[in-house]
Amino acid sequence: AFAKSLRNKADASVRLSSSVGKIAKELKRVAAWYSVDAKYYDKSGNVMSANGATIRGKCPETCSHMMGKCDPKTGRPFTQTQKDIVRRVQPHNLLHNSAADKNKIQGISLPAGRSSVDECSNAELKAMVVPRGGGVTGRDGKGLKQNELRKHTAAYLHVEKQRPIQSQSFDRSRTKNGIFSTI
Repeated sequence: AFAKSLRNKADASVRLSSSVGKIAKELKRVAAWYSVDAKYYDKSGNVMSANGATIRGKCPETCSHMMGKCDPKTGRPFTQTQKDIVRRVQPHNLLHNSAADKNKIQGISLPAGRSSVDECSNAELKAMVVPRGGGVTGRDGKGLKQNELRKHTAAYLHVEKQRPIQSQSFDRSRTKNGIFSTI
């Protein structure tokens, strides 16, 4: 019922523009998946269909797969080598298979036409502080003043300049081991 309702609403909005048409097409695809193809595990380990039918009952293999204890491609238990690799993975260091143009990422550097933080507006300064894990409110709960924002932004940019980004594989947090721990 949800999928049909979603599809009907998507159909009604297709006429607005071609980009909306693409969105409606994607919504139809997703709705079809949920109403026809979707499979999931219930809490007991049964493989269920989106329509409520049981596709495969609970068994040791489904429970093992559901809990991530076996290789999803082969269904066999992980080898010790695979377990070691998984244990060493640090999700915050995983890179996406594509990278955005740095010039198009708001807040990654000074905005176009600005040569220093002194020339930036409060909104531009906040856009550079927040993605780096910084706060834009003071202890009193009120927004930081422009001079405070400038000081924070300059500190973040200074640390990043000292440690050029070769990849995203470093801890950007302000914890003891993070590159922003001094701020």
